[in-house]
Amino acid sequence: SVPPGIPTDTTNLDLKLNSFTQLPS
Repeated sequence: SVPPGIPTDTTNLDLKLNSFTQLPS
């Protein structure tokens, strides 16, 4: 979740980060 005052663009970044962290290292 993104705290108020932060653009929704960070949500997309967060989703991409989550998908990236789920990838095998």
